[in-house]
Amino acid sequence: LHLASNLPSEIQYLYTEISAKDRLIAEYQETCHSREESLENHYRQHGTLLKHPKESEYVDQIRKLQNLILQLQDEKVLLAQNAMDLVEKHTLQLGGYMAHLVRNGRMTAESITPASPPSNLPTESQQMEFGRTFGGNRPRSSTTPSISSVLAGESPSKRKDLVIDEDGNGELYCVCRQEAYGSMVACDDKDCPYEWFHWGCVNLSEKPRGKWYCPACTESRRR
Repeated sequence: LHLASNLPSEIQYLYTEISAKDRLIAEYQETCHSREESLENHYRQHGTLLKHPKESEYVDQIRKLQNLILQLQDEKVLLAQNAMDLVEKHTLQLGGYMAHLVRNGRMTAESITPASPPSNLPTESQQMEFGRTFGGNRPRSSTTPSISSVLAGESPSKRKDLVIDEDGNGELYCVCRQEAYGSMVACDDKDCPYEWFHWGCVNLSEKPRGKWYCPACTESRRR
């Protein structure tokens, strides 16, 4: 359980950051509304022949605030994506560790049964709406692996990164031919002889974006 012990506090931190940005957005929107209302009232009373004394200042302020609101919305999306990435990472990490226990006879597969979902979970349509609003249209529910799928030995060949418990899982990967440990990345070539690579062995410091091919497969694809 220590593998996911920090997850609640990490999610709470991200939620706090999102809430803070929500408050800023509401404040900026209120200021924009106030400035727009002032301009509208002036021209309603005096017509367009008499210019509002602060029109240029207000218009410039509204434009800047709208740009700030868009920036804050993008930051909220990124924070929500980070939260979903955290849940996905911890799910995969915990599943890998439990699979390791099963393979070494320290736990039986029959003893691990999925818990019934809480009755107050949002409906599928509500989850999709949350994804459109905060998750950048990412259908995470279809990509996040369950612990049971890891225990069933489903292939992770399509996954972009993997974080393994330091005990490893007994299988050899990468050009160094060692067990899985730390952060790992999968080669997108289905015929790759190594499949998974330690970040340090392929000079990576972060998760690759898009498709990624190991040096050996990159060279073979050029031929």
